[in-house]
Amino acid sequence: MAKEVGSKINLYDAQAELEKSQSQLASDRGQLGETQAELDQSLSDKRKAVEQFLTQKSTAMMRPRPSTRLKRIWRTQGLPRKSMASFKISPPPQSAKSLPPASRS
Repeated sequence: MAKEVGSKINLYDAQAELEKSQSQLASDRGQLGETQAELDQSLSDKRKAVEQFLTQKSTAMMRPRPSTRLKRIWRTQGLPRKSMASFKISPPPQSAKSLPPASRS
C-alpha cells in the first residue's frame, strides 16, 4: 500500500511537472511567433529602405548633368547652386561670317 501511495505521489508530481513544461512551451512558442513577426517587419522595413535608396539614386543618375561649359558660366557669373537648375544658356551670337549673304550690309 505504501508503495502504491509513493507511486501515485510520483505520478502526480510528474503530471504537475508535465503541465508546467507544457505551459512554458506554449509561452515560448508565443514569444517565438512574436519575435518572428518583429523580424519579418524589420526585414520588410529594410527592404523598403533599400528600394527607396536605389530608386532615389537611379533617379539622380538619370538627371542630365550640367556640361563643362555650363559649369564654367556658373562659376564666372557667381550664380548660387539653387539657381543653376533654372539657368538657361543662350546660343552664342552669330558672327557676320555665319549670317546669310542677303542680311549683310
